[in-house]
Amino acid sequence: MNKSHKGIMFFAIILIIGICSTTGYVMLDRLGGNIYNNSTSDISLNSWKLILDIDDNNVSIDKTNIKINGSIDANSEVSYNLTIKNKGSIKAYLYSITNSNSDITVTLKKDDKEISNGLIVKPSKDETVNLVIKNKKDEKIDFEDNVKLIFNQYNEED
Repeated sequence: MNKSHKGIMFFAIILIIGICSTTGYVMLDRLGGNIYNNSTSDISLNSWKLILDIDDNNVSIDKTNIKINGSIDANSEVSYNLTIKNKGSIKAYLYSITNSNSDITVTLKKDDKEISNGLIVKPSKDETVNLVIKNKKDEKIDFEDNVKLIFNQYNEED
């Protein structure tokens, strides 16, 4: 085998490896290889689109992040009506809430009961819940909080 044939053979092997790698990545991505990533930085993944809507113009929402500030009297709470709209084609599972302020607690309630084991939002449906912020201190506080709702695809067990 001469030198030019070795170069062509090397180039062909590199080309085949590149095509196989690209094809494998595309297949895994389309089959949902990254569906279990808990990141909600892009909530339009794999045919789901979640929209949050809150009943207060002073609360800002960015995807699944909610920024709230205000004042709460000692050992009291404030509640906001939060609508979660699933405009996608798969079930969304709200399984966790993060809260950036240690002086308050943040919970979700539906029909005056705390949602403790998650919330499933079906495709093309809306769920309205109460976002409840409670002051943990014995004094009035001015607060600022970044609340993050963490969703994942809901998979029914067999």
